[in-house]
Amino acid sequence: MNWEPEIVYKDLYVCIVNKPFGLLSQKDKKGEEGVNELLFKYLNKPNFWVMLQRIDRMAGGLMSIATSKRMANAMRQMQIDQQISKTYYIITERKPHIDAGRMEQFIKKLPKVQRWKIFEEEVEGGKSAILEYEVLSHINGRSLIKVKPITGRTHQIRAQMANIGCPVVGDKKYGKTEWLSDMSICLFSQRIEFKHPLTGDEIAVEAKLPIDREGWTDFKEVILNLNL
Repeated sequence: MNWEPEIVYKDLYVCIVNKPFGLLSQKDKKGEEGVNELLFKYLNKPNFWVMLQRIDRMAGGLMSIATSKRMANAMRQMQIDQQISKTYYIITERKPHIDAGRMEQFIKKLPKVQRWKIFEEEVEGGKSAILEYEVLSHINGRSLIKVKPITGRTHQIRAQMANIGCPVVGDKKYGKTEWLSDMSICLFSQRIEFKHPLTGDEIAVEAKLPIDREGWTDFKEVILNLNL
């Protein structure tokens, strides 16, 4: 695949790239390559390479890769200690009953399927799932929502929002919604912020929201006014 990556931050230790909608984060069982493999080759195969976060194929936005073992170990611990702030934006089919809130639940993978379920009480095999959200706008029955996951569980945002009756637009796996024409969903990783564990620098990187994509265009004016 001839891919020209949008690299938003890079130093000797870490690379942060804006993953396109529709592109895998890493190679799947069928051998289709993702950002992990394509970026590795694009950067001339660094001596060390570890992906620090994954984004679903149908979603887009910022994901980070460590190019130093020290950085990888430090960032993993920072993730555990909740010292990395990540901001996502989603569009949901309905508006939450409360315009801003915090969800503290548990998430567990269902057997034999790539789907996770939310529980209000702790269950065997479940993991803590915490996020904060804020409704920014509501147009034509849909809501633009800012989400800050405190824990970074697989499918966490998708499952937790669907659990309160507000599935992400296009995410038929987790709610009563319709697939978008390109099979993407309205979920975007927009900002990553952390204190660099090796240099001490304050790192804050952002990517522009995809305002011209299906599902996002209704909120174009709102997004531009918010400078997102």
